[in-house]
Amino acid sequence: MEEVGFLATPPSKRQNPVISLLSEIPPTPARTPNGGRSWSGTLDIMELLMDIYNGSAEARDADIDRIDKITSQFTRFESKRIQFEDDVAATKRELREKIEEAEREVEAGTKALSLQRKRIERLEADRREMTELQEQKEMECEEGRRRIEEYKEESSKEVEQIDEVEARRMKEVPRLKKKIALCANITGITWKYEDENKRAGVVAIPERKEVRRFSFDPLLYDDYDMANKLWDCMDGKI
Repeated sequence: MEEVGFLATPPSKRQNPVISLLSEIPPTPARTPNGGRSWSGTLDIMELLMDIYNGSAEARDADIDRIDKITSQFTRFESKRIQFEDDVAATKRELREKIEEAEREVEAGTKALSLQRKRIERLEADRREMTELQEQKEMECEEGRRRIEEYKEESSKEVEQIDEVEARRMKEVPRLKKKIALCANITGITWKYEDENKRAGVVAIPERKEVRRFSFDPLLYDDYDMANKLWDCMDGKI
């Protein structure tokens, strides 16, 4: 960019305008006897200063052009400054929006993380509960197996006892059969076991050459009455 006028000159090399004017003043005129300047010399200096101040038309035009260029350059600088400030403001707004969006994302992520943490805690609690339940079930299964072994041992003993009782009963069968046959020969009674709720059978009465059937309900007679009923049957009374 083109620099105009004294703006293109570094500050250290710019010349003070007053010094520049004084440098154009001719050598000092003769002084008065008391050390002051003469009036004519002073007038000469004043005229010279007026000439320097007024200058020529070309110099004035050049100054106006230089001022216009400086003004134009300043306007461009001001426009760029305003544009730069607008760009900075837009960048700030964009950064602010991004920061707010990032903050919202962080907040949402924090909430999601909190929910995930709570879910993990619930799952962990469920896992502990299931582990405790599994351990309890394993203990119950172990107790069940132990009881099964105990029951097997007890049942084995009971089976042995049953076998012993059954063996004794089998040994008693011939003796019972003999007793039943002897009872049948003595009483003449043959029992019928089809109806478990009745005391039924037939009785033979040799003296009368008769065979009579009987059936009594044990709920209606006690043992004494039942015995009398049987004796009456054997005697042919009923």
